[in-house]
Amino acid sequence: MDPLNQPNQPPTAPPVPVPQPVMPNPQPAPQGDDPGKTLAIVGIILAFFISIVGLILSIIAKKKSKAAGYNNTLATVGIILNAISLAIGVILLTVISFIILTAYHGVQDRAETTNMAITARSLDKKMETYNVEKGSYPSSLAKLFSDTSSDYYHVDPSTQESISSAPITEGSNKVAIYVCSQDDDEQYARVDYWDTTTNKVVQVGSGLSNSSSTSTCTILK
Repeated sequence: MDPLNQPNQPPTAPPVPVPQPVMPNPQPAPQGDDPGKTLAIVGIILAFFISIVGLILSIIAKKKSKAAGYNNTLATVGIILNAISLAIGVILLTVISFIILTAYHGVQDRAETTNMAITARSLDKKMETYNVEKGSYPSSLAKLFSDTSSDYYHVDPSTQESISSAPITEGSNKVAIYVCSQDDDEQYARVDYWDTTTNKVVQVGSGLSNSSSTSTCTILK
């Protein structure tokens, strides 16, 4: 066949180059000893004694090892142990502090109640002595403070801060003095104070044993 009369052939496409895989550069192996190994061991030991210091050393050891290309497992263990130890220490400290504070407040409450009880009994005795000496109970607190004719019933004016002119309520650190009258016109004195250990009002008075539910009591002011 005449080559001139042959049909047109499509041009042949050039071969497509096949990309060659890029091989990653191999990481050089760490040279020398792990610089954080010793600190990591110390950190683990301190977890049982001073956990906050052990935690800091373990973190430093981890960073040093990482910078040198090492995976410091001991440092990781030290971080975990110290964190747990520190958390337990915080919890124990909180519980112990709560127990100490509760005990301290309990001692304070008992001391305050004892002081109020002593003050109440002392004032009750002075009221009874005043009644024996004068033939009646004082009609006001001023008479207890101003009458200096006898130390047996005279009340030091400095005690006035501990005496309330209103009924005793919860948490009060004062006492209240009453003069009570019964149906038979018999009178008796009564001193109230707040007991912080039992959370209730305590009444003190030598005449309380003979009192009745219909007694009328007037607070001294």
